[in-house]
Amino acid sequence: MKINWKYITSKDVSNLRQVIDLEYALRLQVIKILIQEAEHLLDYLSLVVMEVDMNEHSIRVGDETPEPLYTLIQRNSDQFEEIMDGEMANTEKTLVPSYGVF
Repeated sequence: MKINWKYITSKDVSNLRQVIDLEYALRLQVIKILIQEAEHLLDYLSLVVMEVDMNEHSIRVGDETPEPLYTLIQRNSDQFEEIMDGEMANTEKTLVPSYGVF
């Protein structure tokens, strides 16, 4: 799977954890969609192209994604907005190491 990041700024990159979490959540959601809709197409995950627009806070299926993958994933695209909304809400949070501060 390929993710095209659009309009990613230095602010977005400075919060690398948010970008990584967003990518992980997006990949997981696409895999879930393929498993639920057409598990036999999971082998073609590498053909899926997703576009993440950081300015518009949107995620969409890229035009390069072939059918029927495009339609299957697009049909469930409302789930991508939830991913983006959840990750954007985490932007302002302060990251604290899991090992604690002494």
